[in-house]
Amino acid sequence: RRAEQLISELREISRLDSGRLAPRPIHFGVRQMFDALHQEFQGLADQNGLQLRIHTGDLWLYADQGLVYRALQNLLSNALHYTTSGGVLLAARERGDRVLLQVWDTGPGIAEQDRVNIFEEFERGPRQGEHAEKGLGLGLSIVQRIARLLDLPLDLRSREARGTVFSLQVPRGEQQAIPSADQQRAGDLAGIRLLCLDNDPMILSGLEQLLLSLGATVSTCRDRGALGQLLATEPPPGVILADYQLDEGDNGIDAVVDELATAGLQVPCIVISADDAPATRERARGAGFRFLPKPVNEARLRAFVLALTRGSGNGS
Repeated sequence: RRAEQLISELREISRLDSGRLAPRPIHFGVRQMFDALHQEFQGLADQNGLQLRIHTGDLWLYADQGLVYRALQNLLSNALHYTTSGGVLLAARERGDRVLLQVWDTGPGIAEQDRVNIFEEFERGPRQGEHAEKGLGLGLSIVQRIARLLDLPLDLRSREARGTVFSLQVPRGEQQAIPSADQQRAGDLAGIRLLCLDNDPMILSGLEQLLLSLGATVSTCRDRGALGQLLATEPPPGVILADYQLDEGDNGIDAVVDELATAGLQVPCIVISADDAPATRERARGAGFRFLPKPVNEARLRAFVLALTRGSGNGS
């Protein structure tokens, strides 16, 4: 799992450094973005015994929404990783023609002499407590690259033994019309039954919450045994989403092929992996499956699921 995470983050750094990634600024609401982040990270906060709070208003931003979201993902993950008591606050504050997006924590703080190199690759602060294993030291490096790409001032303030706050200044946007409930439901995954296979419980939970928010009915499992049991006892899913690398040397392609054959079912599958080498993609195609690289692009995942279930009889 850590090797897969490392590959994914190194690929992300490579894309940001390539000079070929063109930002696509749009007007979008802070509240909707913060709600999605809160939903994504509440489970990790609960697991670490921390309080995760949000402070926002009806503010709008003008920037590349996906990249801003990714930067906040890394800041929140970092804060929840290094904080052992107290909590984390995600806040948005008006500053003239800008909005200050901030992540506050009550962690150990960062010593003054470390506040420059903390943004370097593979630099990690001292981890205290017993919650999670150490990170890879790439999250803040990715945040800094995103800030530079989008020309967003990034600020760090910290007091040792008191906590840290990271601030990102984003241009204010113009309020847009919010689609009606019917418009929001149009084309989503309502009525589609999905089965997710991943050996990482945190990734599995995050994927489940994403798909549930899009209206899908979701079942989850972490190995081929549980996969076979679900295929034997539940109505057939419209699509299986399978992580490629499973525990004990197993892989999602073989697991899905074998368990579908045992159950006598034909169900489309999307293979998801940070390993997007040509050999892996070809192996997925050879099994008749689609392939998506990690980190998963929500729009592409949604489009794949709709394409695979449109007109099929096993969507619900």
